[in-house]
Amino acid sequence: MQPPRPSGDGPWWGLGLVTQPTIAGPEPHEAVRAAPRIPEERRLCPACRRPVGTGLDGQPNLLEGRCPYDGTAYSFVPRLSRGELLADRYRVEGCIGHGGFGWVYLAHDERLNNRPVALKGLIDAEDPARVEEAAEEKRFLIELRHDDIVDIYDFVTHEPAGGSRHGYHGYLVMEYVPGYSLERPELFGRLETEQVIGHVLSVLRAFQYLHDRRYLFCDLKPSNLMVHGSRIKLIDLGAVREAGRPGSGAYSEDYMAPELMVTGPTVATDVHTVGRTLESLFGWYADDPGAARFAPLRQLIDRATNADPQLRFGSAAEMAGQLSGVLRELVSVRDGAQYTAPSLLFTRSTTLLDPGPGTVPPLERWTGTAARRAAVEGSCRPLSAAPPAPATAAARLPEPLVDARDPAAGFLRASVSADPAVALSQLASYVDAAPAAARTPSPGVELLRCRLHLRLDDLEAARTALDQARSLLRPGWRLNWHEGLMALAEQQFGGAEKMFTACQRMLPGELAPRLALALCAEYRAGSDEELDAAAAAYLSVWRTDGWYENAAFGHARTRLRRGDRAGAVSVLRQVPDTSPHHRAARIAALRTHTGRLGAGPGGLPGHADLAEAEQALAALPLDEPERRRLAVLITEARLDRLVTQTGLDRRRGPRPDPAAPDDGATEHEIRSALEKEYRAFAQWAPDENRHTVLVDLANAVRPVTAR
Repeated sequence: MQPPRPSGDGPWWGLGLVTQPTIAGPEPHEAVRAAPRIPEERRLCPACRRPVGTGLDGQPNLLEGRCPYDGTAYSFVPRLSRGELLADRYRVEGCIGHGGFGWVYLAHDERLNNRPVALKGLIDAEDPARVEEAAEEKRFLIELRHDDIVDIYDFVTHEPAGGSRHGYHGYLVMEYVPGYSLERPELFGRLETEQVIGHVLSVLRAFQYLHDRRYLFCDLKPSNLMVHGSRIKLIDLGAVREAGRPGSGAYSEDYMAPELMVTGPTVATDVHTVGRTLESLFGWYADDPGAARFAPLRQLIDRATNADPQLRFGSAAEMAGQLSGVLRELVSVRDGAQYTAPSLLFTRSTTLLDPGPGTVPPLERWTGTAARRAAVEGSCRPLSAAPPAPATAAARLPEPLVDARDPAAGFLRASVSADPAVALSQLASYVDAAPAAARTPSPGVELLRCRLHLRLDDLEAARTALDQARSLLRPGWRLNWHEGLMALAEQQFGGAEKMFTACQRMLPGELAPRLALALCAEYRAGSDEELDAAAAAYLSVWRTDGWYENAAFGHARTRLRRGDRAGAVSVLRQVPDTSPHHRAARIAALRTHTGRLGAGPGGLPGHADLAEAEQALAALPLDEPERRRLAVLITEARLDRLVTQTGLDRRRGPRPDPAAPDDGATEHEIRSALEKEYRAFAQWAPDENRHTVLVDLANAVRPVTAR
């Protein structure tokens, strides 16, 4: 069964692509450990996180003591016993786990119908005031409410039996989640790759919730993720802290960001832990060996864990948007279906990079010198398989959406004309309207100037605007994208490929850079193998998202260059009737059926091609002049096919009327039909010269009867 289609609702839309298995969790009493014990490798100081309590030189393990590095007290012995009562309401059942700050216990809330709760040891101190201080620091956790985060009900202090010589203990009272930690792959079997990604998307959604409230999770790792039913929850909130607090906070060395000890916890360090967790989970659970070589997923992990925090994703939501795109492609490959969703960073392109094949030929096709020559040498003309002009393609690739942080974001979103000349005037007026002392330079204005000048084919002005934008922006994907556009317009295809590759590595879930790279590959293709690689690049974009019709047209061009008429028609016919380019795709398919592929008889369209062209013509919404011009293409191809198959000379002379080899029409009938259409075209000619050309065409194909 296919998963539901994405809704496009924010960066989390990828969750709609995933169907998670339902994992039956243990009953509360089944989760209690009979003999709780902490493995030596996990005995770490609660403050400095260095190993403690391990036996050396044959000495026994020390389960309680003080850290030799910083003097912090530690204990790996459970503090609470079955039956103990905390805060006159929470009755302890036993240990169910251990976290970075101590044991986790199962208890029942005797004031709420013995509801099961989890008690998380958070602090041990000899001074009760220190425990109360810790409680105040964690009160904010009680206010957090999110489906992907365990609920915190209370914070309680407890003095164990025996008095204060055993210290005072503080505990978080949490929702009991009946599930299993993702740290235990033996309980789950092999999850599908997209299910692993789905769990991480839920984590990112929870992180964004925390970050929006200026809290940081700090210590994400698989052991802090609990699967219950088909959902996942962050279960260990002991390390959550307010952003900006000094100190490194709690962390796990295998997941911490390299700058943590210098900068302290930040959004960037949290993003790093998500990237490392995804990498670990993928290694443990990924079911598909091919997915391990899936470049976009590797690129996403590499960006999330980049050693430079400035080059990581700027937020959990940004990472989620790209991870949703990566997930979409994985699911598309697996299901063989398109999953369309709006990009969060690029506009949908409503213009074809090369509209020519999808348009009805103008009358000029039959009034130039090529038409006169075709009347003698063959009217079925070669199909054009050339890519669009580079400057045109650069101006028509998808445009980045306005950066919300740009000083001119409001103006850029609402006030700019679609006409490039008018838009440039509006930009100038906007900049001049602000007093010189109050002007805030806008990178978005300069990047838009660059694209507008590209549309006007003014490369020098476009380069000047891009240079200005570069002085205002730090390196990133927006600069890479526009550098790629400039290099493409200047026909520096290697440079364009380099820039678009850098952009794609930063945006592994976006298809716009992939489309641009396919275009570069098409321009650079000089061999059959390179053409096939360009075709595959276009097809990977098209098969993922039906809003990238330019990829379908690009794939068709590369197939025509390889002489594959059927392959070109097949992809053009996949453009759905809901697309704004559906009509253009049908016209392009019809023209592909009727054109010549290479020299020689083998390059002519076959009988089946012409029959399909007739069917396509009947179904197309056209006005009468358009319909007749396309009909002439079919008739011209039919005449050339007949002449070639019968060996007749196109220069007419008396001869018997031969039978057509495959569709029943005679040469006389085909010539008569073509002559009639050319004379009809002549009636539409805008001037005497073109009228004469069309009459000459009609005379050139007129059938000659035997005397």
